[in-house]
Amino acid sequence: MSDLRVASPDDAVARRERLAEMRRLVNQWPRMERETFELDFVEGFEPEEFAMIQGLTPPQGCGLIHKMQTRLREALL
Repeated sequence: MSDLRVASPDDAVARRERLAEMRRLVNQWPRMERETFELDFVEGFEPEEFAMIQGLTPPQGCGLIHKMQTRLREALL
């Protein structure tokens, strides 16, 4: 019986390919937005943690995360 929590090899490859494509796109962005992508989307830091790492207030951190997510969503559509 297979473990449903483990992605199939095809799903794992597709995820890696999507992440690589997003990274190519994000590499063209300003430094702060690239770092936001890595810390939020790739590493999974919470908004408060992200803000602390970047030396921002929590509202500033949330705003930057929202901006990055919107920009990424628009680029991928």
